[in-house]
Amino acid sequence: MRESTEQMHERLSGVMAATRFEAVTTEATGAYRIMVFHFAEGSNASGFVAWLAGIIKKEVGTGVMVVCGFDARATPALWQTSLGLFDYWGCPWGQGDEVIALVERLRRGGSR
Repeated sequence: MRESTEQMHERLSGVMAATRFEAVTTEATGAYRIMVFHFAEGSNASGFVAWLAGIIKKEVGTGVMVVCGFDARATPALWQTSLGLFDYWGCPWGQGDEVIALVERLRRGGSR
């Protein structure tokens, strides 16, 4: 059974609400603002990168870069969630605060 756009949004908002999210800051200007998402075990994060990148592009008007890292927790449940990966995200420094505010808004919406 295919998932509708609304169902996917609701699922991934819930996944996002359950992630451990960190916004990495530096004093550099003209650089990228770095964020990281560590997915909760047992959630379904398939499609997360495309979903969030699309929302950021639409709402903030900027693209992002995403680098996947291996999650040292490496449990079977985490493997089912995200193939054992977590995401480092980067956005242009000038849009960083706006992107982080959007992520936090989405996380609050997904925790309902």
